[in-house]
Order: sequence, then C-alpha cells, then structure tokens
Amino acid sequence: MKRKSARPAGPFKDDQARPVWTATRPLREYTYYVPRFSDHAHAFVGALRGAGCRVHLLPPSDDESYELGLRHAYGRECHPYIALLGDLLRAARSPGFVPDEACFYGPSYMGPCLLPQYPTAMSLVLKRLGLEHVTLLNIADPPTMAELGRGYIARLVLGLLAIDRLHKWKVETEGYEQTPGEVARVHAQNLQAIEDALASGGFFNTLRQCVARFKRIPLRPDVGSRPKVGVAGDIYTRINPKANDHLYERLRAGGFEVWTSCMMIDVSW
Repeated sequence: MKRKSARPAGPFKDDQARPVWTATRPLREYTYYVPRFSDHAHAFVGALRGAGCRVHLLPPSDDESYELGLRHAYGRECHPYIALLGDLLRAARSPGFVPDEACFYGPSYMGPCLLPQYPTAMSLVLKRLGLEHVTLLNIADPPTMAELGRGYIARLVLGLLAIDRLHKWKVETEGYEQTPGEVARVHAQNLQAIEDALASGGFFNTLRQCVARFKRIPLRPDVGSRPKVGVAGDIYTRINPKANDHLYERLRAGGFEVWTSCMMIDVSW
C-alpha cells in the first residue's frame, strides 16, 4: 500500500526564505550575536565594537545547543550548520533578545562549500519558529563591509591574523607547560586583550604585550621533543573543541604535539 505524505506536493509557503544579507535598519543599531566558533570570534567582536556596535559573544557550543540544532535541522546539512543553528536558537532564548534588533553575525566566504547557504536554511527555521525578523549577516557581505567602513575591515583582518598565530602558538606549546592550565589561562587573557584593543585602539602595542606575556610562561626543558601530529579538515570541526570531541586534548594526553592548520589559509576574502 502506497503511503500518502502528510505534506502536499509542490512549493510550501514556509519554504519561501527571507532574503538574506538584507538589513532592515542601519547596521550600528543592531545588537550582534557572534557564535564562539573558535578563538577568532574575539576578532569579530572587537572589530564590531570598534565600529560602534553592541555585541554579545555567545557561550561555547554545548549539549543544549547541539540538541536544538539537531531538532530543527533537516538532516542533510554538514556538521557545523547544526552547531551554529543551535547557538542561534539558544541565543534567541536568552533574556533581552529582541528579534527585530538582533543580528546573528558569523563567518562565511565565497567558495565551494555549504557555508554560504547556511543563512538561507537558518532563515527558514527562524520563520517557522516565529523569529523571521532576526537578521543574518556575515563578514564577506560587501554592503556590510561598506557600511561599517574600512576601519572595521582593517581591525577585523588584523585581529584574525593575530589570533590565528596566537592560537597556533598556544596549541603547539600546551603540551610542554610546567603548570597545567597556565597556557590556556594566558591565552584567554591575550584573546580578551586583543578584542579590547580592536575596540578601543592600541592594537600593535597590545599584540607585543601578548607575545611577551606568552613567552614568560614556564615550559619544560623538552620543548619540541614530542612527535608532531598535524590536524587538517573542515575549519569548524577542526578548530572547535566541542565539534571535534576535544581532539587536541586527547592527542596531548597521548604524548603528541599538535599542529593545526591556519584558519586564514582556508578563508577567501
């Protein structure tokens, strides 16, 4: 017996996505919600703050956000979409979230990947949940860059490049620290310092201070002696601890030194 679908054939009204990358108000009037996809999110936040925007850096992805993403995904999307969608929906539950004023702001690029299609899929989910007025924008959108200005673009690029190098340095050094957790503590301090400098000025002086601070971390005398393991692959899954099930920690516990690919090599501007 042929089973009849409960959904009629043909276009469905809820499948008409809202045009993405379309702002409904001046960009500096939004409250931006930036997913903590990696350490590089601090560059997004700092550049937006420096452009005069209100910004919330979202908490790291967790079981709740993954559950939300899985619940509302179609099942054919790539792995990062589920996590980023869950981060967005979790943010929408937070106190003070006003859909008309909210902008979910994340990475994208123009290349052979599903990432540029995320906003279209997310807009369908938001529409079905009554959140169709939430705006979705990304760093590669030319009108966004034009309205926020060249200073915003310069701050963002400087922040991404600096954090890229600091992240690699942190990952490669962590297995040799004398005091467990010291590298992570200093790295977190450096990330916040870079974000604040992008927002308020003094970037290059702050970067020099970050480098000096990291160099002062006491390390064991066997620095560089561990076998090296390079980690490549999808940007998000490779670099996000929740997404890769804390792979770097597992490798370090196994006696390896972790080398991760640069984010900026993979992102096209």
